[in-house]
Amino acid sequence: MIGYSDNRQSFRQKENQLNKASIANESRREFLYLFSSAQRSTVAKEFLGVVRAGEKDPSRVVDRVLEKTLPSSCCNAKGYIAEAIQQYGKDALAYAEHCLDWERLSVEEKAPVKRQRQEEARKAHYMSQKSITASQILFLRDLGHTGDCPEDRAEASCLIAKLKFQKERV
Repeated sequence: MIGYSDNRQSFRQKENQLNKASIANESRREFLYLFSSAQRSTVAKEFLGVVRAGEKDPSRVVDRVLEKTLPSSCCNAKGYIAEAIQQYGKDALAYAEHCLDWERLSVEEKAPVKRQRQEEARKAHYMSQKSITASQILFLRDLGHTGDCPEDRAEASCLIAKLKFQKERV
C-alpha cells in the first residue's frame, strides 16, 4: 500500500519532471523559432541524427551539425542552419541539450509531448488557412519589421516570435 509520504514524493518527482520539460521545451522553441516552419523538421533531423549516431556531449553535437551544414560542405542547401548556429551558439547548445534529453526519454514519456506537438501542428495548419490580422500587422511594425507582411496568421505568428526572440537577444 502506498503511504501519504510516497504520494508526496511521487507528486514532487512529477512536478520536477514537468518543470524540467518546460525549461527544455523553451530552449527548444527559442532555437527552432529562428527557422521557418518548413525548416524546423530539417533542423531537428540534423541535431537528432548526430545524437542518435552516438554523440553524448552537447558542444560536440553542435560542432558536428555545424560541420555538416556549413556552406562549404557538400550540402549547401542547409547553410541556414550553420548561420543560426554561428549567430546563436548559446541557443544551439541549449537545443542540443534538449535533443540529448529527448533521446533519453522512454516511448511512454515521449507520447504526451508528441500529442501536444501534433495539436500545435493542427493549430498552425488552421492558422495557415486564415489571413493575417490587423493586430499582427501592427505588432510586426512595432517590432521593427519593415519587409512585406506574411500572408497568413501562422507565418505572422512565427515571424513575431522570431522578432521578439531576436529583440530579447540584443
